[in-house]
Amino acid sequence: MSPRAYWSITVLILIVALIPRVIPLFNNNFYFTMDQGVDAIAAREIWTGYRQTLLGSESSLRGLYAGPLWHYFIAIGYFLSGGHPAGPVILLITLNILLTFIIIRKVSKEVSPKIGLLVGALLQISWMYYDSSRYAFNPFPNTFLGFLIIIFLADFLNGETRKYLLAAIPVGLFFHTDLAPAITINIFYFGLGLFALLTRRLKLRNLISAGLLVALFLLPHFASEFMTGFSQTHALIKEFSNPHGVFSNTQFTLLGEKMFLGISKGIYNQIPEIGFLGFVIAIILLIRRVRPRVNPFTKNFIILSIALLLISWLFFASNLGWRDWHTNFLSPLIFVSLLLALSALPISIFVPLILLTIFSHSRFFLTRYWQSVIPNDDPSILANEIRAIDWTYSQAKDKSLSVYVWIPSIYDYHFEYLFWWYGKNKNGYFPCELNTYPGAPKTYLPSGYEKYEKPRGNCPANTKVLIMEPDKNGQIDQIWYRDITEKSNLKGQTKIGKLRLEVYD
Repeated sequence: MSPRAYWSITVLILIVALIPRVIPLFNNNFYFTMDQGVDAIAAREIWTGYRQTLLGSESSLRGLYAGPLWHYFIAIGYFLSGGHPAGPVILLITLNILLTFIIIRKVSKEVSPKIGLLVGALLQISWMYYDSSRYAFNPFPNTFLGFLIIIFLADFLNGETRKYLLAAIPVGLFFHTDLAPAITINIFYFGLGLFALLTRRLKLRNLISAGLLVALFLLPHFASEFMTGFSQTHALIKEFSNPHGVFSNTQFTLLGEKMFLGISKGIYNQIPEIGFLGFVIAIILLIRRVRPRVNPFTKNFIILSIALLLISWLFFASNLGWRDWHTNFLSPLIFVSLLLALSALPISIFVPLILLTIFSHSRFFLTRYWQSVIPNDDPSILANEIRAIDWTYSQAKDKSLSVYVWIPSIYDYHFEYLFWWYGKNKNGYFPCELNTYPGAPKTYLPSGYEKYEKPRGNCPANTKVLIMEPDKNGQIDQIWYRDITEKSNLKGQTKIGKLRLEVYD
């Protein structure tokens, strides 16, 4: 293949990768949930210059937090977009496209240019890979970081000692995205380091240097612990002693079924069992029939990916804390491992299996993508939330307005942010009160949040609007609803997607 043809196809793959990712942004057809609202408010504190932070997103264990770099990262996106929630999504898309380029170039160098282009192209029809750039969720950068770690360590096993130290950077960054997978990544990373030390592939000083580099990423945690009286340490100890907590039991069989089902779907979506079986057969054929033809990078990438999968299963099965986003980076890694394994098989086996892979993934991808692009009634879609805010302001008389929000997750972080960024900027004022309950203290928001709620409208308000997101059973908390609506007159109501809105005076 000529260099001109190679680079033309590379650019085409990147363009094809970019277009479906940015289309939903034009009509705000992407998620902005309570979780994104929490991060948006934290990022707002940074990019407005009001407050810096040592803590990032709260983990699944209450009181334990990731490092702050994720918030600083998305703060750049919010700053560049003028506060639009699409800003950090664009940054994730950029990471996704950059990773595609890195994979194409690395596989092209280590295997062949044709296989590099094939892997890069087929990644674009992998829903699991695409999904890591759909909205601004803190575990999503782990796909980018996970691939970097495996690539660096594959080079390390091939004799490039310095790559072990380079891998410490994405390993450390895991502590700033999501704490749970950061534990498994560090067990995997330092476990490999100890093995390499015992087999004399790595010197002790290199292992110590890697440990110190990872420790640098924990400095915000250490500083926060000293300043808060070791609050996170106490929260972790409390969880360990909780007889019904995360560490109260194991789930080896159940989690094995869930994790391997998810991985298998990433290989062959329609029939996961065939996907898992196909991967096992491909590995067996690779080992038994064509072992001399396998280049070191392919072998190392596959071994490391499978090892990380097994370590993740062992760690998360030892407790009850696993959520599917904790291991979202594993499916794309196994998918690429499959493609690399197939590339080393005889052409008579390679071609039909690649065609089957293309059929499976393209069909599933197009179905899911179409569902995510067309307008829908999901109450967590930004477009529906903005329409709800527009309707709310349209009900105000003489800029006199209070708003009360009920959502199943209780806290209204996303509406707190959207009323500040969109509602106030468009209409020139903030509601007299935006809360989950009249007069309730907003203890869940950072101190000083009031500065973002000025200027207010004409207060006290004569009009109040209820924004309600039903739970999965379509229900609203009836006690909440009764307390807010009693002695009030219903003046109008509407539905925007699944959001229910009512106006009272």
